[in-house]
Amino acid sequence: MNNENNYNDSSWEKLKAKSIYHFDKTVMDPRWDSVIPIGRFDGEWQDEVQWLIENSKESTWRNRQYGSDTNRGNANSDGNTPPSNWVHEEENDLIRAGAKPDMVICKMGYELPPKIQKMCDMIGLERGHDKAHVQMTGQVFNIHIDKLDTIYDEDPDDVMRIFIFLTDWEPGHFLGFGNYTHRWRAGDIITFDHVNCPHYTANAALVPRVSVVTTGVKSEKTCEFLKMAKSVPSIKI
Repeated sequence: MNNENNYNDSSWEKLKAKSIYHFDKTVMDPRWDSVIPIGRFDGEWQDEVQWLIENSKESTWRNRQYGSDTNRGNANSDGNTPPSNWVHEEENDLIRAGAKPDMVICKMGYELPPKIQKMCDMIGLERGHDKAHVQMTGQVFNIHIDKLDTIYDEDPDDVMRIFIFLTDWEPGHFLGFGNYTHRWRAGDIITFDHVNCPHYTANAALVPRVSVVTTGVKSEKTCEFLKMAKSVPSIKI
């Protein structure tokens, strides 16, 4: 297969060509090989975590929901699966790597318990879509770069994807941003350069890895939250 065909039907190659990330495994550049800490939530949400583990649905690149139809207030939608060209390109990348194109990347939950939804609401991203990522033992969310520019027309600097960790890091949990591998505590809130930075997760531990991802456009409420989160040790939930 020639390089042109590799590019035309590869999500990885297309997004890699658009990114300004260095793609050099010998380099640690903190502009990308890092996360951006935001703050911490503090509280008890073990019952909510267990509910998400039991009720989230196994997701592949093909059946995941990714954008506006999963917005707050419309969390039960069964629509908004990826366009067919996305799926074709993403599954081709897996096939080339020797993986099954329908492999489960994680379990996703589009309906959040009230206490968890409150965290996303406090962050206050506009046109936000919120979903739980529950990664069970053996599940792998392979390396990729996000496609948020296809969901949001706004300046990419005004679009954020924010992770809220609901369980502690355990040996065997992997979350990488470029060449950096991150560890976390339950309650940590982070973001990253979603436009350029390749990222990936895997669970080789014997316990689930549970987080929530909230995505959308920065609002005045978001800016106030970001400022407040940096100024206090933690935010009580």
